[in-house]
Amino acid sequence: MRDRKRKQQQHKRKVGYKIPPNARKVPNKRTRRLAAATLVLAVLGGSTTAAWIIQKVSHYNVYSTSASGPRNSTSSSSSVNQTRGASNLGQTPSSAKGQIGSGATVKAKDGDSSNHYENHVPSKHDIVQKMMKHSLPSHALIHVPAISQLPQLRNGCEVTSLAMLLTFEKHPVSKLTLAKEEPQDKTPLVRKNKKWISWGNPNVGFVGSVSGKKNLGYGIYHGPLTKLVNKILPGRGLDLTGMSFKNLEAIVANGTPVEVWDTTSFKPTDSWVSWKSPEGTVKATFFEHAVLLVGYNKHYVYINNPLKGGVAAEKVPIGPFIKAWDQLGKQAMTVAPEKFKD
Repeated sequence: MRDRKRKQQQHKRKVGYKIPPNARKVPNKRTRRLAAATLVLAVLGGSTTAAWIIQKVSHYNVYSTSASGPRNSTSSSSSVNQTRGASNLGQTPSSAKGQIGSGATVKAKDGDSSNHYENHVPSKHDIVQKMMKHSLPSHALIHVPAISQLPQLRNGCEVTSLAMLLTFEKHPVSKLTLAKEEPQDKTPLVRKNKKWISWGNPNVGFVGSVSGKKNLGYGIYHGPLTKLVNKILPGRGLDLTGMSFKNLEAIVANGTPVEVWDTTSFKPTDSWVSWKSPEGTVKATFFEHAVLLVGYNKHYVYINNPLKGGVAAEKVPIGPFIKAWDQLGKQAMTVAPEKFKD
């Protein structure tokens, strides 16, 4: 303890800043010059970032007042759709961020709404970084066999897109098997005077009927669908929700398709409903839809659309597509290639 205090006092005299009393030393003894600069960053409020960079990159001596390593956070979302793809929940209604099928707002039990997308940092950050092509080309296209959600799964765009993704990663699982295994929220639908009163939460599991043959169905969001992937392929399901679209393009450019949540028209919608779930209020749009992003260029994105199962790499204008994706909470997930698995 005395040695620690003495070293802190010496460091204090060197840099002219007071070392926080709860400071700890990241192990390793090399150059002190960079340690002093890092200490300045720590005192000015960048302790976590500075400590992590130095520890990971060069292991210089550095003081930190917080736990080492980057903080990872996850997000949740929800949505609903008729013959569509998926939905998202867990967003504030600003810019209509919550739809029946792709965007939804979750209110905390105290009545506050929280946006889980703006500050979302993907889990398994290092793997995601390796999967991104850092010199982004102007265009890219991946050839992925198309699969139709029809006629069996009128509301099964999410699992059908996932079936295409798993097939591409050489681990084929049928859409019907995925529909049986995906998490479900069996909260019953309650409607009164044509108003939506209560139903399930797509951030928990699939809401309603995935087949759509007898009952209404909405969809499932990125969180539980990623959990399904990790049940099938442990450590390879990656939640990319909240990343910029450019980052998704970088992943596609490096050869990995990405499942994204959009609308059936691939442009923003103003058609929204809301209902109560056990976890809070869900705001959703029945035009929500999940597709597989397989390519892009300056003017278009290329998608495998499960509503058009025989058509691979359907061309869609990129501007409206991104706006609708943003409206639905920037939901995205993928399967890490075998070489990148955790």
